[in-house]
Amino acid sequence: MSKQSKDQQKLGKFYTFEVTAEKLQTVQQKARSMYFKHFRNAFIFGFCIEFMIIKSRICKFHLFIYIKMKILLEKVHKEDQNQKKKKMIIQIQPIIIHYINETLIIIYISKSMQHFILMTILKIIVLSKFRYHCYTVLYSLLKQFTYEIINILKRVIWGCCYRVQLWNLSNIQRGRVSIWYIQFTKAEFRENIKKQIMQCYNANADGGFVEPFDVLQTFSKNEQGIEFHIKLVKSLAKKPVCHQENIDPLIEPFQPGQLVMKLENYNLLLNKYPVNPYHTLLVPKQFIHQSEKFSKDYLSLAYDVLCAVEGFAFFNSHSEAGASLDHKHVQIVSKLAFQSANILNHVREWWFERSVKQPNKFTRLRYLKKIKHFILFFNQDLLQSKNCDELQQQNLIYETYEKLLNKCKVEDIKDFKHNLIMTQEFMMIVVRKKATYNGVSFNAVCFTGSLLAKNEQECEKLKQARIIEILDNLAEVDESVYSDIDEC
Repeated sequence: MSKQSKDQQKLGKFYTFEVTAEKLQTVQQKARSMYFKHFRNAFIFGFCIEFMIIKSRICKFHLFIYIKMKILLEKVHKEDQNQKKKKMIIQIQPIIIHYINETLIIIYISKSMQHFILMTILKIIVLSKFRYHCYTVLYSLLKQFTYEIINILKRVIWGCCYRVQLWNLSNIQRGRVSIWYIQFTKAEFRENIKKQIMQCYNANADGGFVEPFDVLQTFSKNEQGIEFHIKLVKSLAKKPVCHQENIDPLIEPFQPGQLVMKLENYNLLLNKYPVNPYHTLLVPKQFIHQSEKFSKDYLSLAYDVLCAVEGFAFFNSHSEAGASLDHKHVQIVSKLAFQSANILNHVREWWFERSVKQPNKFTRLRYLKKIKHFILFFNQDLLQSKNCDELQQQNLIYETYEKLLNKCKVEDIKDFKHNLIMTQEFMMIVVRKKATYNGVSFNAVCFTGSLLAKNEQECEKLKQARIIEILDNLAEVDESVYSDIDEC
């Protein structure tokens, strides 16, 4: 069976719209009659993409983009006053017409998109020496900014779905385009992520890409009411101290079994040296330095993944905070990790027991008063609402992130050494001073209540030490007195 037929079988249904002279003429007539009555003596061309959404029912969408072109005679005042030069003026008024159950919505394309279309058309005109045709422009536009169109589609159908993922784009032929889409609601999207992670991890955990997750020793210590867990994890002993120069293990080509799935501008990868089962990395496709500030979509997508596995995410900004790679990456572990993350469990329980919840109020851990750290809870009423679309989710999570950075008085994010921990309920930032204590390295995981050792010598050191003292030494000292902050 061919790849195309397999894709068709997976998707179920797809729709191909073929541009014909009659349909183009219809588009032009609609444009003139409905929206462009004031565009006199102008050549108007438009193209249409028609596609289907796979959901509980099949919905058909039609998108039209209209572009007005006008040729004028302009007088050029040079030596010959009678000399005339042809000048083409291209004015773009693209409008997307969105039909859902005979409901019409008009959305104007952004200025940057208009500029892109304009430059594309100018290029076509110059190359063709002013001999242009509907099909030529159509084909070139579709070929050169397919993904810009896809981004528009995402925004247009935002009201009825959570995220649209490009399934396959067939070869674009002259005057014809086929676009297939598979669409998820928020719950379906997260469930799909969960299934992919479980399938990929289970297939690679036994002799595959992932080093086996074996806990050789476990030890518990209770300090100030918190039961800390010390683990000797076999896979960490095989983890290289530093990677070869000029080799980035987080970009393509990936090792067999490493890639879980592609998510827009990010890849979801398995962690080769897991600290818990189903340990994944969310990584930008393009290189971004680990110390760079998070973008809205990055944090929001990390939140989706951690919700999918019902776990938590953690981030190490610099080598002093436990980072081992320069390529930006967020690590996400499943709900199994909560079994030994009693700091996070304590914070969650404290929050759930409160009768009056104030999501905008900062919180600190009472047994870590000496170090600089802040916790801020998400507005769960808004974030978990069925009406919360992706843009709202991005803004809510990013707003929390920004407030925490401001509370830490961050001047330059690139110099801000910290750990970030995010659960479904809250986000926490710990300002770091160094990565090691008594020769043992620690990343953000230690501030969840779990301390990991890679050999017996490290494990013995952790057993002998006071855990609170270790955490105090790893983080920046904070002697400030906060009267407006809760303690948990």
